[in-house]
Amino acid sequence: MFAKNLKRLREKNNLTQEDLADNLVVSRQAICMWERGKRTPKGGNEGQT
Repeated sequence: MFAKNLKRLREKNNLTQEDLADNLVVSRQAICMWERGKRTPKGGNEGQT
C-alpha cells in the first residue's frame, strides 16, 4: 500500500525520484526501493540537524 501511494503521489506532483530524494534528504536508491516495496522508510528524523 505504501509503495503504490508513494509512487502515485510522486507522479501526481510531477516529481522524479531524484527530486523526491532531494526533498526528503535520502538517496534516489532509497526512493526506488520504497516504491518497489523492497524496503520502508524508518520513522523519526535521524541525520537531520
